[in-house]
Amino acid sequence: MFRWRSEHDIIRYNPLSPITLENLRDQIKMTSSDLSNLSDSQEFRFLMQFENQLVGTIGLKNINHKMLFGEIGYGVEEAFCGKGLASSGLKLFIEKIFTETALRKIIAYVAEDNFASRRVLEKVGFIQEGLLREHYVINGEPTNEVFYGMLRADLRHSQ
Repeated sequence: MFRWRSEHDIIRYNPLSPITLENLRDQIKMTSSDLSNLSDSQEFRFLMQFENQLVGTIGLKNINHKMLFGEIGYGVEEAFCGKGLASSGLKLFIEKIFTETALRKIIAYVAEDNFASRRVLEKVGFIQEGLLREHYVINGEPTNEVFYGMLRADLRHSQ
């Protein structure tokens, strides 16, 4: 994960702060993979595997327990991009979230010019809900973010 954070597209499209390996380890220790009680952790993270290699990460964070929504994020190592792994992993993760939790909506923010990631979301059934102008500052530049959402009902209709 530490190496992935330095890949070109990750840096280009994400509002990341510099981090040490030790800080990343501390962050990972605070995450969980058990969705059975969303109050137990602030962030849930899973690793994506392909042919016995770790190729990416997918997570759920910023959970609003009152409104029953959470934000997803994902990334695939550049060497494995374009193979459908992000779409496959995201589809499984969404099914897991809606099966194992009471969340009614999942949201995602994607840099406006990150067309590959936008295609991934749309392919699995996310709906573009709006454009957030200059929402993040990435590499010193204000960046528009496309706001996507998927309702529990959207997943049922797409199956």
